[in-house]
Amino acid sequence: MTVNANTLPAWRSDPAGPARGAVIVVHEIFGLTPHIKSLCVRLAGDGYIAVAPDLFAGQFDGEFLPYTPDGKQTGIAVKNQLGEEAMAAQLALWVEQLATENNVAVIGFCLGGTLAWLCSALPGVSCAVAYYGVGLGRHLGVHPRAPVLMHFGRRDPSIPAAEIAALRDAHPALEIHEYDAGHAFNRDDDVNYQEASAKPAWQRTMAFLDQHLGEKS
Repeated sequence: MTVNANTLPAWRSDPAGPARGAVIVVHEIFGLTPHIKSLCVRLAGDGYIAVAPDLFAGQFDGEFLPYTPDGKQTGIAVKNQLGEEAMAAQLALWVEQLATENNVAVIGFCLGGTLAWLCSALPGVSCAVAYYGVGLGRHLGVHPRAPVLMHFGRRDPSIPAAEIAALRDAHPALEIHEYDAGHAFNRDDDVNYQEASAKPAWQRTMAFLDQHLGEKS
C-alpha cells in the first residue's frame, strides 16, 4: 500500500504479526520500481515493517523510470538536481518517525546504497546495508554511528576497485563482501540479476538485520 508522511510518499509493507523492527528501503536511480516494492513485501514476510520512500516523487511522469540508458540519464539528472545530502535529510525524517516505536535499519541499492551509507551517521539508525553504492568515494569522511554491511560486484564498472579499497582503509570496521557479479546483481526483474551472488548477499543481509534489530529498548 502507499502511505504519506513528512510530505514524501512511500510504499509500506507490514508484517502479519508483531514487528521485529523497521527497515527503510532506499531505491535505485530508477525510482520506486516494482523491484523495490517487492523487497518491502519480502521484508514484511520476514517480520519487518518495510518502508520505501519515493525520493523522486513528482520529478518525472510516472512512478519510476525504465531500465534503459535514457531512464538512467534521467535518474542521474534528478539525483544531481535534488542532491544526495538533501535526500538523506528526507530519509532522516522517516528514521525519526519509525524510531519512536522500532529499531530502524536502512537498506539501499545503487544511489540508495550511497544514501544508506550517509544514513548510517544518523541518530536512530541501528544498522545500514549498502548494495553497490555508486560514488561512495565522495563520502569517505562519513562517521557511521551504526554497524554497516556493504555488498559489491567485482565486475561492476561503475564502482572502481580502488574506491572499495579506500573504503576499507578509511573504515576498517566495515563489513564488506565482494561477489563475482556486475552492477545491480540483486535486481531480480532485470537482465543484471545474478542469483549466485544475490542469494548469499541477501542471506548475509537478513542475518545482519537479525543481529542488529531487536526489541525496542
